[in-house]
Amino acid sequence: MSEKKKLSRKQLKRKRRRIIIAVEVVALLFLLAGVFLVSKYNKLGTVEYKKEEVKKNEDLTDESSKDYTTIALYGLDSRSAGDLGEGNRSDCIMIASINNKTKAVRVASVFRDTYLYTATTDDDELEYAKASWAYSYGGPTEANSMLNINLDLDVDDFVAVDFSAVANTIDLLGGIDVEITESERNYINGYAVETSQITGLDTPAIMETGLVHLDGLHAVSYARIRYDTNDKYSTDYKRTERQRIVLEKMVEAAKSANLGTLNSIVDTVLPQVATSLSATEILGLATNLTNFKVEATTGFPFEKKTKKVSGPGDCVIPLGLVENVEELHAFLYPDSQYSVSETVRKIDGEIVTATGYSREDANVTEGVGASEESNTASANSATERETPANTTSTEDTTSEGSTEGTN
Repeated sequence: MSEKKKLSRKQLKRKRRRIIIAVEVVALLFLLAGVFLVSKYNKLGTVEYKKEEVKKNEDLTDESSKDYTTIALYGLDSRSAGDLGEGNRSDCIMIASINNKTKAVRVASVFRDTYLYTATTDDDELEYAKASWAYSYGGPTEANSMLNINLDLDVDDFVAVDFSAVANTIDLLGGIDVEITESERNYINGYAVETSQITGLDTPAIMETGLVHLDGLHAVSYARIRYDTNDKYSTDYKRTERQRIVLEKMVEAAKSANLGTLNSIVDTVLPQVATSLSATEILGLATNLTNFKVEATTGFPFEKKTKKVSGPGDCVIPLGLVENVEELHAFLYPDSQYSVSETVRKIDGEIVTATGYSREDANVTEGVGASEESNTASANSATERETPANTTSTEDTTSEGSTEGTN
């Protein structure tokens, strides 16, 4: 009996030793991962960002958003690789909400021409302008402030990239497969000329349609398509959908990439990326990469028209900012307990005064999208409804067109 007890004590001692060794190994791995990440983190591009100066509405009520990580994503129209600061307009504005428990991701694109309050600093030229101008006025500090004030959000963090970062990432991932029409093929080849000059990449023109394997140059060109001559209402609305398709494809490709590929992306792309996220926060996101699932995407505002406004020109007008923001919170935070702030109600009233459009103008003509540029006059009597899309059924259905335009 005593021998058995003695033996059990030895076994227990060995077990404890194994546990201690295992803990030490895990701690060492975390330490090495931290050292590795810090060495890579220093490769990130730099941009001035003053998180303490980011403005938010004082009467926010949506406590459920605390269960999510919300990050603003900016794709900049920088013509110089690595230039990620103010002076560049945000060609792409996305809000990503990540459910901290389920890791489900929802992405809302804010149409870059959306008419919103942008005078968040004393240096702004106009009180109301296009959403994309906020980044140009004051970099990510003002861009995040613009999103928070107009949309009742609590966004502190951002990621900003340029054309080269997206193109290089897609190339290193081996490309992405996208359904394209003949119209889109023409536009892709047209946009590829300027995109090539910006990124320094050069590949042969695309000759086929249907499910096409796109390299980085052509994927970025696809995401930049704005016009479609056979669909006069297809402008920024369809472009943001294409941008979300590219993002989804990149996330899925990254989830199946090996460590060597991911390391190459980090080394190549990080100098073309700026972010407010700390090394620890990035490590937390990276370790959950395979668990993330882009659950749904949409565009904002949901109900909208276009109109030429004195100052900024052709703009996307939210038809009832209050109602659009309520719907945005319900989309980003499905369990939302949200009440619109007085600040958003005030901005809504000022938009109505400036444009003459209110919620009552919604659904004047169902199913028809408003246009920008030369189609503005004919589009003023039509509205378009933006419907959130489950990513498992997202398709591209643009009609045929030509290759003009490189905005």
